[in-house]
Amino acid sequence: MGVARSSEYPELEKITKKKLDIMDEFIRDKSVLAAQALKSPSRKSNKSEEEEVKDIQEDLNSIKALPAPNQEEGEEKRKRLEQRKMFKKWFTTRSSSLSL
Repeated sequence: MGVARSSEYPELEKITKKKLDIMDEFIRDKSVLAAQALKSPSRKSNKSEEEEVKDIQEDLNSIKALPAPNQEEGEEKRKRLEQRKMFKKWFTTRSSSLSL
């Protein structure tokens, strides 16, 4: 049998009937408020959802498209890619001939 310190045991507090009644009343009030909140937003939510859909549609209509890219930029990119490919081929042939 071991010896235990009093600090190892939690402090217990007796819950009185008055505290239990107050807690019970609080829980009932919260559940009534929650039930009312569930009923009333359903009516308002249909209207608000319709308004949100309209707002989203208006927002989508206000979005502007980007301008088309310039032909010159596309050609420059293509030339750079070709140069990279040529350099890569040249570099691989040089490095393979050096390793022999």
